[in-house]
Amino acid sequence: MKTPVDIGHSIAPGTVKEGEPVDRERRANRASGRSHEPYPPSKLASLLNRWGALVYLALTTCAEMVFIELYCHWHGAQFLLPNPLNLYSAANIDKLCQISFVGLAKAGDAPSVMSFTAEILMWSSLGVWARRVSRMADRYHRRTPDFAYDVANYIGILGAHTSVAAAVLIILKLTNFKIFNVSLDDFEAVTGLSFLLGFFGDQTLRILAHLRKTVFGKVDRGEDTGNEEESPD
Repeated sequence: MKTPVDIGHSIAPGTVKEGEPVDRERRANRASGRSHEPYPPSKLASLLNRWGALVYLALTTCAEMVFIELYCHWHGAQFLLPNPLNLYSAANIDKLCQISFVGLAKAGDAPSVMSFTAEILMWSSLGVWARRVSRMADRYHRRTPDFAYDVANYIGILGAHTSVAAAVLIILKLTNFKIFNVSLDDFEAVTGLSFLLGFFGDQTLRILAHLRKTVFGKVDRGEDTGNEEESPD
């Protein structure tokens, strides 16, 4: 004997009367996002499934190029604008080779907070971008793409990891922290650490969460402990 569900599958659409069990089950499935008869993917969805990783990488790379352009202009040089041909001009190359903390009166002076933070934000964002592009193609190969979520997730991770990198390095600078006897007044030390903190941002958050737990004891239930599953990148 056929069950109501079996009967529902053998009846043409529109022939089931309102109120019958099969009709109620179908309405419940549609409301919950489950359906025994899924619609075929649209052409746009098929294109995103095929080219989503490439489009994502192109968009995030273009966004990072905007940051690089602003960074170069911050230092009085240029990247691609206003004239891409000027990138390899002798004058522009000379400016790029002299990039350091902005506003130093003379070599050896400590950088201002603004100059220090600008370098951190730029180089940590480059680290975030490098990690994402190195893993996103593999993620799209293994999972169904969710393009809108991935772009929003990238923006969130970019904001979180660059902010954490800035906070960590500013605190270390205030404590006169040194790396191999090199202080954070050194341009190369700041840029290198900023890139690493951006690239390994998830691990940095876990270390900070562990430090917070060590210093302040157990966190309240429901708070972010930094031990959540790593974001899909």
